Parts: sequence; C-alpha cells; structure tokens
Amino acid sequence: MNDIGGLLGLLFITGVVSLVALLIWIGISKISKDKKKRTKELKEFALRSGFSYSENADINLCDFDIFGQTVNVFNMLTKTESGVLWRIFDYTAGSGKCARQYAVFMVEQTKSLPAFILRKRAFFNNLFGLKAIVFDNFKRFSDEYYLEGNDKCGIRNVFNENVVRHFENHKLDGPGATIVANMNKIIYYQKVNYPEAWPKPEDLRAKLEEVNELLSVFIK
Repeated sequence: MNDIGGLLGLLFITGVVSLVALLIWIGISKISKDKKKRTKELKEFALRSGFSYSENADINLCDFDIFGQTVNVFNMLTKTESGVLWRIFDYTAGSGKCARQYAVFMVEQTKSLPAFILRKRAFFNNLFGLKAIVFDNFKRFSDEYYLEGNDKCGIRNVFNENVVRHFENHKLDGPGATIVANMNKIIYYQKVNYPEAWPKPEDLRAKLEEVNELLSVFIK
C-alpha cells in the first residue's frame, strides 16, 4: 500500500514538474516567435520608409547615465533626413530581475543643448523634486512637467516661451515617456512590458511623426 502511495506521489510530482516545464517551453517559444515576427515586420518597414535595419547594433549611450551599465541594443533603424540622423531602437538595461526594457527614438544633429531630462510630473516628483526647474511665469507647464538638469541657466534659455508653450500644446504622453538631451543628441523613450513590442511596426510611422513633432522645437 505504501509502495502504491509513494508511486502515486512520484507520478504526481513528475506530472507537476512536466507541466511547469511545458508552460515554460511554451512561453519561451512564444517570445522567440514574437521576436522573429517583429524583426520581419521592422525589416519590411525599413525597406518601405528608407531606413536601414540592424538586428543588433553597438551604440554609445554613455552620455545618458539613465541607461545604466549593462545595455543590450537591438532592432536598430537608422535614417538621415534634412541633416538629422534618426535612430530608433529597442533596448534592455540591467540584467536578471532588475532588467528594464525601453523603446528609444534618438536624434543626432549639429545644434548643441545643455543636458536635461523632461518628463510628466509624478507624485514622487512633488515629494522629492527639489532639483526641478520651475518657471514662475508658466505655472501650467511647471505643474505638468518635471524638468531637471545641472545647467539651470542654459536650460532656462532653451525653454523659452515658445518651447514651454509647445509642450503645453503637445503633451508628453505614454507610460514613462521621457525626453533627455545632451549636447547634440536628444532621445525620447518609453518603458515597455517585455515581451510586448512597442511601438508595433504598423504604428511606427504614426509614432515617429508624433516624436518628430515633440522634438522639432529643439531641432529648429
């Protein structure tokens, strides 16, 4: 009787382990399938839109310390238009459970800007936002956005009335949407929940136009 009970217990444990292994295999297979599908669609978008495509690419992100130490850049789209170099890519920062995944639009131009970070103001910014740059004459902007940077005088010169009004009228939306500038590079990024692809290839053109509209005030 004990032998039968032990055998049943062993079969039960084996079944549970097998089921967990199967679910893990299904999850990994789906991620791999989704990656291949996204790669194929991005290549097709690149061909239609005049971008070059690279599945993996080396790019120096040291100017942006928000990216952390371990960075994996992939699905790189590159295009030069009107003297402005556009790069669109996915990337993961960090590793293991601490890894974060983002989608990035990067502009490289001849105009140099002071380093700054612009994002929608969140609750914790109100508590710990002592570094925030506030414009007394533009309360609506200061209430909506968190603007930070060391060169406060230079940043205030960049964020003149025209720029401030621009961001009052063109909202910086999306989960974790952030603009970061440093010298001749400007990036727009959003956090995504892996393995969800963002933006989807069919939405990429519209998102690119939206980002271009947001960043145009710094490129002119």
